[in-house]
Order: sequence, then structure tokens, then C-alpha cells
Amino acid sequence: HIGSGEANQIYCTLENLILLTKNMQTAVEPFTSQIKQILEVIDNFEHDQVRRVYDLFCLLTLGSSSSNESLVYTQKLLTHPTDKKIDVIGIISVAKELGSQASSEQKYRDQACQFLLELAKKLTDPSCRAFMYDEISSIIP
Repeated sequence: HIGSGEANQIYCTLENLILLTKNMQTAVEPFTSQIKQILEVIDNFEHDQVRRVYDLFCLLTLGSSSSNESLVYTQKLLTHPTDKKIDVIGIISVAKELGSQASSEQKYRDQACQFLLELAKKLTDPSCRAFMYDEISSIIP
């Protein structure tokens, strides 16, 4: 359903994958590599769908045996100069998830802040920078 091109089907599929991952992560983990392939076609998604894809990616990778994978992926996004809103959503999603884990470890909070600072330094397009500020404001309680 992810490749159908129908917004409702894509969104419902992502929501179901997120619910499955939240409630039965060990059962979903064997399918992580297939689920992560969604990142390869993320350019075709709407911004709300992109947020859900990155939420799913964070759930699957952060806090699991492959937690370094999301950090490496985020570093990769940060090392390439970009003004793509999709990359902004991805970096902020990882920072949001790291920040939510901050109560358990200070290093996660520091890493989240570092990602956001690096992102702010790299963005050159004013509209993309404004988009970043808007995304950050939406995750602050």
C-alpha cells in the first residue's frame, strides 16, 4: 500500500506499522530492513507522510540494537549540504526521539541539540530555514 500513490492508503499503512512497532517491536524487528527501504522512496511522499516514515524509522532504530544506524543516517544528512525539507524533517524527527529519551541519558539530549545546531548552520535557503523553525516549534510541548 505504500507504493500505491494513494495518500490515505500510505498514511494508514504507516500508522499501522507505527502501532505494530510500538506494541510488538520484537515481532517487527525481523522486517526492519524491508521497512527501512521506504526511505528510498520518501521523495514521493507528502510532508505528513514523511514525518510518519521518520517516526517509524526512529522507533525501529533508536533504543534497539541498531540505534547507531539512525545516528549515522542523521550524520549523513548533515554532512551533505541540502535545503530539502524532507531532510529537515528527518533530522528533527531523530532529534525529537533522542530528546524524548533524554530523561534516561544526558548524552541523548546533547546529541539532539548538536543535530539541531548543525542543521541550523547548514541551511542557506530562507524558506527552508523558516520551515525548520516551524518543525521545531511543532515538537516543543
